[in-house]
Amino acid sequence: MSDLQCPARVYVVPGSVPSADAVPGLREANVARVYGDSLGLARAVTLADELDAPVELRLDLPHLAADSPIPAVLDDLADVHRGEAIALVVDVPEALVCDRDMAGWRIRPIAAT
Repeated sequence: MSDLQCPARVYVVPGSVPSADAVPGLREANVARVYGDSLGLARAVTLADELDAPVELRLDLPHLAADSPIPAVLDDLADVHRGEAIALVVDVPEALVCDRDMAGWRIRPIAAT
């Protein structure tokens, strides 16, 4: 993990979420990019359109839970998106917000509506 001066925020969004408004704080976060895996790509495209953000297919996105260890791909994405918020649309049971700063990662579930 690099020395991250500007914090990064990663919203992990279940593919079943009906809209950006269903994830508290997502629409207001000014998301810089939406990433989707092969299973969540269609939903990622729709979400990116709602958020007016570019979308990118990634085949290495993790399937996280609140108590999961942080995979290296999230460190890499946080390095690329310093000071920004991004969204990952993947097959997960609950929405999460993952914050990374100089102290490391903090992951917490957020109740999707």
